[in-house]
Amino acid sequence: MILRQPYGCRFYMGRVMEESTLFFKSTFERLSGEKQEKIRSAAIKIFAENGYTNAKMKMIADEAGICVGSLYQYFETKEEVFLDAVQTMKKELESVLLPLAAGDGPFFEKVETVLRTLQRFSLRHPYVNKIYNEMTSEGNFQLSMRIAEEIESVSASCYRTIIETAKKQESFPQAIDERMFAFCLDNLFMMMQFSYSCEYYKERKKIYLGEEKSGDDEFVIAQMMRFIRGAFCFSG
Repeated sequence: MILRQPYGCRFYMGRVMEESTLFFKSTFERLSGEKQEKIRSAAIKIFAENGYTNAKMKMIADEAGICVGSLYQYFETKEEVFLDAVQTMKKELESVLLPLAAGDGPFFEKVETVLRTLQRFSLRHPYVNKIYNEMTSEGNFQLSMRIAEEIESVSASCYRTIIETAKKQESFPQAIDERMFAFCLDNLFMMMQFSYSCEYYKERKKIYLGEEKSGDDEFVIAQMMRFIRGAFCFSG
């Protein structure tokens, strides 16, 4: 059976989903943390490389080094494996962004820290970005909406909080709408992340920046910060 820990609820695909629903069977919890991580990493890689529709349970099992029968002992369906992968990605994102939103410091220093953190995260975890890009471009509306709800809410809250905190200072432009500017920041950050993880966006970055500059991570950060500073400073 699927483990469920009730904490509020919402509807998803015609059924009520608890906020902290766990999509694996109780047998998965009995595995060591290392084995759980291996299966989850395999799932993220397979979904990222093949998309949800073309990914198969056997492909995930093979990548994890287990038989497909064992995978079905841990998850009932491919959808449950995918939703568990989404939760894993959300936790990764929370661990990166939430401490930054809660921290002290000048606004632009916070933004640059977020930018550098996401850049490093993209280089270390390319499949997390690839699975996001694959699923949001595949046309699977229900699963895409689930990703948006689970993952985008984390970044949206982080960026809004950073801007709201900055607006408490009189010197900061008060006319800025924190939700709109958070949305704009996220679009910039997302394109940067894709440009480190997805082949199409890697090539796109080379076309715009040139071969040499596209591989210069410090140049990317410096120029993006120049753009962001201009956007906020001329918005008063």
